[in-house]
Amino acid sequence: MKYLFFILWVLPVCVQAQHDSCRLKLSGYVLDKQSHEALAFASVYLSQSETGTITDLDGHFELNDLCPGDADLVISHLGCQSRTFRVQLTGDTAYTFHLEHDSRELNEVVVTEHREAYTGSLPTSSISSVRLQAISGKPLGTMLKEVPGVWTLQTGPSIAKPMIHGLHSNRVLIVQDGVRQEGQQWGSEHAPEIDPYTAGEITLIQGAAGVRYGSDAIGGVILVQPPPYPTDTAVHGSISLAAFSNSLGGSGATRWSGQSKKLPAMQWRATGSYRLGGDAATPNYRLANTAFRENNLSGAVKWSKAAWQTELGYSRFSTNLGILSASHIGNLTDLEIALQADTPLILRDFSYYIQAPYQHIVHQVIRSFSTFRTGDIGHLDLNIAYQDNHRQEYDLHRMSDGGPALDLSIGTALAEAEWKHRSFMHTNGSIGISAMNQQNVWTGRFFIPNFISNTAGVFWMENWVSLPWKAEAGVRYDVRKLRSFRNDGEAITETTRNFSHLSWSGGIGWQQERLSLSFNSGSAWRSPSINELYAAGLHHGAAALEYGDPDLQIETSWQNSLSAKWESARLQIDLGAYVNLMDGFIYLEPQAPPALTIAGAFPVFAYKQTNARLTGMDAKISYTLFREFRLEAGAAVLRAWDITNNDWIIQMPSDRLTGGFHWHFHDGRDQGWDISAGITHILEQSRVPDTEDYAPPPAAYTLVRMEAGSELHWGNTVVNWSLSADNLFNTAYRDYLDRYRYFADEPGRDISLHVFIPIQTKNKTS
Repeated sequence: MKYLFFILWVLPVCVQAQHDSCRLKLSGYVLDKQSHEALAFASVYLSQSETGTITDLDGHFELNDLCPGDADLVISHLGCQSRTFRVQLTGDTAYTFHLEHDSRELNEVVVTEHREAYTGSLPTSSISSVRLQAISGKPLGTMLKEVPGVWTLQTGPSIAKPMIHGLHSNRVLIVQDGVRQEGQQWGSEHAPEIDPYTAGEITLIQGAAGVRYGSDAIGGVILVQPPPYPTDTAVHGSISLAAFSNSLGGSGATRWSGQSKKLPAMQWRATGSYRLGGDAATPNYRLANTAFRENNLSGAVKWSKAAWQTELGYSRFSTNLGILSASHIGNLTDLEIALQADTPLILRDFSYYIQAPYQHIVHQVIRSFSTFRTGDIGHLDLNIAYQDNHRQEYDLHRMSDGGPALDLSIGTALAEAEWKHRSFMHTNGSIGISAMNQQNVWTGRFFIPNFISNTAGVFWMENWVSLPWKAEAGVRYDVRKLRSFRNDGEAITETTRNFSHLSWSGGIGWQQERLSLSFNSGSAWRSPSINELYAAGLHHGAAALEYGDPDLQIETSWQNSLSAKWESARLQIDLGAYVNLMDGFIYLEPQAPPALTIAGAFPVFAYKQTNARLTGMDAKISYTLFREFRLEAGAAVLRAWDITNNDWIIQMPSDRLTGGFHWHFHDGRDQGWDISAGITHILEQSRVPDTEDYAPPPAAYTLVRMEAGSELHWGNTVVNWSLSADNLFNTAYRDYLDRYRYFADEPGRDISLHVFIPIQTKNKTS
């Protein structure tokens, strides 16, 4: 074991093994044919596959992991004639393409792909469509653990939400198809209600992005983007399958898209998926009642004309999640024993059965996105959406009618208008307004009050590019009115809180052939969430009693970050450092001793507020020893200091070190293979406050992962597959960021198989 540890540590490698055997890169620029200015947000789509992207503010694009041979590259831009270019891929290739603005009548079709994209100077990381195929079947929060600087806040084996540089929940926005997800996301155990199978790419923006995406975006933004629509009349589809040994579970999804032959202005796509798993297993026992079920569907239709386009979409996410039985204890004596025991007090044999306590969640979204040309000077985007989130929590002590102990329903209406002007003197920019209305009602056991929230904002951003320099600046002002309602049995009491604040950001970047540098400074804010203000009672999924503070004030952040990237033929170095000064930082603090309620005995927590300083760094180094063998190493470090109380802040991630290797080669049949191994070492969190916790931070632990993938050829179809093993040596451990660390270990070894089958019908001639 120690020799394997040494080899994997000395030969650090990326765990991001790609199962596609093709490794070529196609890059280039898209320019206006007349003015030779860069065309930002142009769609670049490889018709032979589902691979596509959009250009950045420089008009630059990059497509990776392509196969050798001739390819048809379809490039389109709002107001330009869509063109197909034949390119020959024999190695890494770069081109410059020119598009001509379309002056034809409005009833002629110009097929474009206009997707929400971030092209600012804040640090970003992406998970490509190829990598998404290799890790399919996992929750969104678990997938994002592969990104440097991202930790996972877990509540058992099936509930995970991302934490960016120590910030999570309402401080991290998730934007899917241009719509910010809104539900009961304030809960630490309320994972994002998003189906990762709908994503063609996932982009993480690290840092204060509140100017563009609104208040609350203190920690960052996660953009979940669908794949581009195809631009031919063939029907493009795929089937994804995954199986997991630990929970004896699996998943399946199918995705289809196409363009109408009879109505060439119309494009469509549809996705359906299903996931299930039984009780997860630690190296020594099963985690009773951690089974889950999930089924999702989504679809969209887009209609495009020369001067406008409209897209309508709908999605439905539904899941049943079992809550660890050992976290809901009947009396105080047993709870004290459970908090000190090495083994959960409640065990059972493996089962797919979900019993109380459990949660049932349904999240539905209907949305409309439209864009209109405003002459030759820009275009206007209109984004309208409505979301309905319904959460039901079932306690061990059933209600007399068998219904949920707590029933929460929140409806969210959003609208945004943004006008983007064309490049002028190397400058692109936009100005916009947004509004949001939320109404939340509950029945059953009280935890948070009914409330109505109204938010409005106005923003202005400009980006300037003149290579090798680029800069951005923006400002935004938001107001929020929160009205909460309490019924004490005799009268309804209304409390109103008003919040408002300014957000701003600025950044500058410099880039040459190998080296790029950027500096960003920005301020964002958020108002206290409803649970931080008024929670009083059992937080079901977290297995804790939580109490808010109605006197909490707004939380503001001033964040500065510096990043550097060096890239040569063999060596890549990514470094990032940040300092985040937060006034009114809100956190959850243990309040010993535990308390007994009618639902059982639980640990007690209360929301507190302080001034904080979060500093840290992320590093990633990759070195290619020879053509197909790559080493990688990474580190993520965070220090969270309570300025007011001169102490550390609780529930912050400990240092993380990663390493591994990735080897791509061809066998005797010229079939490509990818093999990788990776190691992750999490240090014990020694920087904790003097505040009494219910259990000390767990010990340090080391996990090893291996992955192998290749392809199978069935006629003209190339089937990609990969086999991976997480926690290869079945290490028993507990993680400091898991709310269930008080009661049980983390899951043990998990061997998974992933299969991706692309499907494409032939083009039909007219």
